[in-house]
Amino acid sequence: QIPALVTRGQKRLQAFFASMDSYLVGREFMVGDALSQVDIDLLATCEFAGWVKEKVPESCAHLLAHIDKVRTVVG
Repeated sequence: QIPALVTRGQKRLQAFFASMDSYLVGREFMVGDALSQVDIDLLATCEFAGWVKEKVPESCAHLLAHIDKVRTVVG
C-alpha cells in the first residue's frame, strides 16, 4: 500500500460519512418516503468500510440510525 493513498482514502471516506449524515437530517429515507435501492447501497457501502478497517464515526448519528433502520428492514 502507498501510505499517501491510504490517508487520502480515509479522508474521503470520512467526508462521505459526514456528507451522508448531513443529507439524512430530517429524512426518513435517502429518496422519497420509502426504502429504495439507494438506501440498501448506502448500507452496503458503510458495511464494506469495515473491510478497509474504517467505520462510521459515532458523530454521524443520523447515518448510524439510518443504517440500523435499513438493516432491520432488509434483515
